[in-house]
Amino acid sequence: MASSADSIDEYVTDARDDFDTLPRQFAGEPDDQLLMGLGYRQPGRRGGYFDTSVGAKLDWPPEPYVKGAYHLALPFLERNLLRLNETIFWRQEEGFGTTASIDIERLLTEAFLIRWAGSGTFSEDTEGMRWYSTVTLYQNLGSVRALAYQAAISGETDHEVDIGDYGFRVIYRRRLHRDWLFLELRSSITWPRETLLEHRESNWGAGAAIEMQFGERRKK
Repeated sequence: MASSADSIDEYVTDARDDFDTLPRQFAGEPDDQLLMGLGYRQPGRRGGYFDTSVGAKLDWPPEPYVKGAYHLALPFLERNLLRLNETIFWRQEEGFGTTASIDIERLLTEAFLIRWAGSGTFSEDTEGMRWYSTVTLYQNLGSVRALAYQAAISGETDHEVDIGDYGFRVIYRRRLHRDWLFLELRSSITWPRETLLEHRESNWGAGAAIEMQFGERRKK
């Protein structure tokens, strides 16, 4: 699987935001790497399941990783869903670490669903806790079309700049002629900052992607 260095980090640590991955995949960054590994997922059952994987980023010298995670989904009060995830990992660049995340979804109407998601990661490499929080409103437009509106904030405790980034995103998604082919259009504005010497400036972004789905996941 080809991926950028950032998305490899997110895959191993499970400290990722769904809306952050597509722009990186289509950025054409020169540091793209190849990640190879083997994984196991516990056969599906009601409530929760465990999965694990081991592999390496195919650089020289190779950079190995190992991770295990438990995922739990709990519906409550008819229109609500709670998701809990705990991941323990080791990777050569970051050492041992753990990520805890929580998602809460509520179906507002047949056309609108809202989700809050939060995540925190501790590792031997972090200065404190690396974290993010998002609120996303999904709108079903019918005819296999949808919009998503998101506000997001992220940072790292004990860092000189504790809030590293915040901003807003809008995503439009629709099916293209086949039930396995989708188009996504994305736009965003963020205000990143890495050091105290920097001033926050607006950072505009836009992207487009074609997604193809295959196998059992598509059928479900």
